[in-house]
Amino acid sequence: MERIIEGSRLPNGRIMGWVYLLYFLTATAGGFLINRVVATDHAATITNLLAHEPTYRAGFAFGLVGNVVYVALTVLFYRLLKPVNPTLSLLMASASLIGCTTQIVAGLLQLAPLVILRDRQLLAAFPIGQLQAAALVSLRIYSQAFHISFVLFAVFDYPFNQLGVKRLFGHVPEDNHGARLFNQKMGFQYVARIEGVFKHGIACLVMRLDREQCRFLTVRPRTIMSNKPVH
Repeated sequence: MERIIEGSRLPNGRIMGWVYLLYFLTATAGGFLINRVVATDHAATITNLLAHEPTYRAGFAFGLVGNVVYVALTVLFYRLLKPVNPTLSLLMASASLIGCTTQIVAGLLQLAPLVILRDRQLLAAFPIGQLQAAALVSLRIYSQAFHISFVLFAVFDYPFNQLGVKRLFGHVPEDNHGARLFNQKMGFQYVARIEGVFKHGIACLVMRLDREQCRFLTVRPRTIMSNKPVH
């Protein structure tokens, strides 16, 4: 592990910050535009889809770009955390990429209502009520797929809620500032420092996350307003 830390070049923190900001802006813009069209009322949703198609398509495009940016962010975080624990960093990167892939594929369901409601052959072959129902079903399936991709909730839900673990521990080299900052953003707190664990006498920082301090457990999929199921 020490050889990896010395031999590999860690991602620049400033670049990661800009990529994270780009993801936040694109994802927020996509959710805002989609929210202006999709409503909880069936009739209102159908009306808005037909009346505000450009806005809806723009929201979809921003969401797609946001997922692509998050893939790049996942790669950067993997390179940053690989020196700390290659196995866990690969596991987290794989889970993140699976979530992004799920959202990108499921995102095609967001375009299905426009195809269903605008296609002349479908309009001639099926009653309008059936087409509207199919359009709403596609949005609901997308919402469920989005919930499946909610990786962070699942990652922390399993140890804390399913296994009943009260706290998680991790360790990072003291000179790996990127990994330390990432752990702190995830909620981990510094609890101990062990001298001379890594090569050249670099200390090991022990960090802890208590169940009560894990904010991801309070963010459940059904609270994500930009992907609220249509009732």
